Amino acid sequence: MDTPLISLIMPAYNCEATIGLAIETLAAQDYPVFELIVVDDGSSDSTPDIVEQLMVRDSRIQLLRQEHASAGAARNTGMAHARGDYLLFVDADDAFEPTLLSTLYAASLVTGAEISMCNADCFLTTPAQVVRPWNAGAGELAPGVYDTKHLRMRLFQCTTMVVWNKFFKADFIRGLNLQFQDQPRYNDAYFTIMTLAHARTICKIEDALVHYRIAQGASLVDREIDEPFCDVQAFDAARTALEAEGMLKSPLRKSFDTLVVNTITWRLAHYARRSETATKALFNAYFGDYEKKWGLDNARWPHLRSARYALEYDLIKRVGVGGLLRAAAADKRDRTSKRSVTAEAAFITRLAREALLRKLL
Repeated sequence: MDTPLISLIMPAYNCEATIGLAIETLAAQDYPVFELIVVDDGSSDSTPDIVEQLMVRDSRIQLLRQEHASAGAARNTGMAHARGDYLLFVDADDAFEPTLLSTLYAASLVTGAEISMCNADCFLTTPAQVVRPWNAGAGELAPGVYDTKHLRMRLFQCTTMVVWNKFFKADFIRGLNLQFQDQPRYNDAYFTIMTLAHARTICKIEDALVHYRIAQGASLVDREIDEPFCDVQAFDAARTALEAEGMLKSPLRKSFDTLVVNTITWRLAHYARRSETATKALFNAYFGDYEKKWGLDNARWPHLRSARYALEYDLIKRVGVGGLLRAAAADKRDRTSKRSVTAEAAFITRLAREALLRKLL
């Protein structure tokens, strides 16, 4: 029996400082039968030169080059060239345990799952110094094998919408004829939503096999706030596709609506700590158009599975964009911080105060 080939697809854009470590930790995998397709997305630094140097040492590495577009477009280019029986989309700024491929392949082989997913942890400079865990929906789904027909009400809460912790059967992806969205941020959400909705079996592994590098600096914030509509565009495309297939019915719709509302709520709070312009743009777009278009203008339980997000969503809607910005002004959390229950409670308290003042006035 031939050993299955795994195709690793890595979009790369101006990542000369990190791509060496990412590729070296993949080259050290204890499952050696893979191809690593690096798609250079029009880098202006030495990223492609580093890849070419590593290609001399490892024939499993390929380099494709394209004009600068997005990570989603680069992943589509990589998929078009992938020959493997399995697909794994990896990022050029992360690092990987040597058992990543063998563990995910074994899980997929034994369970027959179309999607097998692992956990991760977060680091700043070196994977040996973990800042905090990154957990893929641990509160909703314990490690194990699941028939998705029993998960419809909470399917999209079982993991996050990132693609880099998920191992796919290639025939499953090709049968769906899926593509990533060509947008600068959140371009894997549509792909993840559609694969989860169509998978019959998913497998979750407890092990943290990916070391996720937390991006830092002004450049990250600038990229996020310059593109405030990526979330709504991803959700709108997924909703349109699922409705066209007749799939967006209860209970799957409840899970999808929860994903949308929770994500928009989190994103508005995140933007409000950083950019008035981006906050106003997303607030006006969502509450002015998409909320009603998607039938969420009266969103209540059971659409919202998290009490925190249910309360926060209601308060943000009541206080308006001005009240949201005032409530967020004192919150200085950044991307590297661990989750702070105290900070979250303080933010909600300030929102509640804004709502009370609005009512009194």
